[in-house]
Amino acid sequence: MVDRTHKGCDECPFCGQRETQIHLFQECGWVRRVWSPSSLNHLFERGTNLTCEEWLISLQELEEDEAIRQFLVALWFIWNKRNNQMWNKKKMEEYEIINRAERWLAEYLEYQTSSAMTPTRTPPSRAPQISANYKINCNIPFRLKSYFVR
Repeated sequence: MVDRTHKGCDECPFCGQRETQIHLFQECGWVRRVWSPSSLNHLFERGTNLTCEEWLISLQELEEDEAIRQFLVALWFIWNKRNNQMWNKKKMEEYEIINRAERWLAEYLEYQTSSAMTPTRTPPSRAPQISANYKINCNIPFRLKSYFVR
């Protein structure tokens, strides 16, 4: 996705098709292989025929806080993987995305639980910033209720 600061190629780094938000998070064959074996596939399928904004907003209607938490972290890992692929040529297999996202989230939640007791502990590294309001990269504010706060 070409932006104001980078006037480069608009090709998807995974398949070479034109990269859009919908393509990167929903249509690309690579991202479909990320989601298909995952327990989060039902949230991915929910986005069919929706814009990215509609898709993310529709998640708020669900009562699956743990799954939504994992899904949002996985989206961040997909975005991070896309950037590493594009700028650093770092390879990562599709199955690693969900696994790494799940491990990071478990570490983050464990940190949240133990940080009150151990204030000197450092948070998980290279992590998305999590707050009650989370700005998704498609430029819509996304109210997270309490997905990341226990």
